[in-house]
Amino acid sequence: MTIKSIGIKNFRALEEVKLYTDGDCVIFIGNNGDGKTSILEAIYYCLTSSSFRAKENKYLIRKNKEGFNIKLNISEGERDYIIDSSYNGIEKKILINDKQISDRRELIYNFPCIPFISEDINFIIGNPSEKRKFFDQVISLTDEEYLRSIKKYKGYITERNRLLKLTDKSLFYINDENIASTNVSIQKKRKEAVNKINRILEENYQLFFEKENNIKIEYKQNIESDDKEVIMRVLYDNRDKDIERMSTQRGVHRDEFIIRNGGDNYINYASKGQLRLLALLYRYAQIKYINEQTGKKPFVLIDDVFLELDKERRKVFFEKLEGYSELFLTFLPGENYYNNKDIKNVFYTINKGIISKL
Repeated sequence: MTIKSIGIKNFRALEEVKLYTDGDCVIFIGNNGDGKTSILEAIYYCLTSSSFRAKENKYLIRKNKEGFNIKLNISEGERDYIIDSSYNGIEKKILINDKQISDRRELIYNFPCIPFISEDINFIIGNPSEKRKFFDQVISLTDEEYLRSIKKYKGYITERNRLLKLTDKSLFYINDENIASTNVSIQKKRKEAVNKINRILEENYQLFFEKENNIKIEYKQNIESDDKEVIMRVLYDNRDKDIERMSTQRGVHRDEFIIRNGGDNYINYASKGQLRLLALLYRYAQIKYINEQTGKKPFVLIDDVFLELDKERRKVFFEKLEGYSELFLTFLPGENYYNNKDIKNVFYTINKGIISKL
């Protein structure tokens, strides 16, 4: 797949932009605040119906405007797609070839997109919910059943916690069987995903890390059982604590993912550069995972995340990066580390929102 052109109107700092991006790699060069990241964010939004920076659509609208519009022209073999995504300040609308879609799954499973952004470091050093978020993203992009299970589980837990806050707590456990059943399904798929990601890491980490390192992700289940009846018993035995704290204390919503080097917790002693490199490797593994699970090649967006890496590792990273449909990169002036002359590259410079093709 190739994004042949991008149209952006009133998105972030960008007023009106028309870009032709029919290449293997598209590179945007500009200073911080000039709009490089906004272009990548617009692509991601159009392909996923969400932002990797803002939680609410209203923050994506250009100042003093009423809404925004993003349009991508995508070619896949002999087929062309026009994805038209807009927000008018009240509602969001997404069209694929002039047909409105009702579920973002029509986007994410047909046009997968992986961003490399500075916030990815939270997958490594963030709280347990940030670490779960990475694996939930990885699995959900390849498994609709898992996405449905996660949504159902969150609904069950939300309802259970709501009932725990009521004076009459006699009904808070009514969804325990559903919680237990969904818990089993989620745990199983998380286990499988971690095993596959660990294999990908094992096959590739020596390209980036010292050979003596042995990076491995440990999946630590909050309830160490895959038996529905056992999980229901744990929920039952924990009722007094749940009532006292007015929230559900046990379940997959409290699972943990721990990065170990040998037996040690890696983040306790790794340098900032090593942690940043591991965040890149996580995304690298995600691309490989999508390739293996679906046969698809995602669009990859890399937003200026190499400043803490030495030149040799930057070089190795780009030499080994593969499995994508099209690559979009941002760099500061004078810091373009990408040097693959064997593919079709498209270069743009950005200066205070003004974009020029090189």
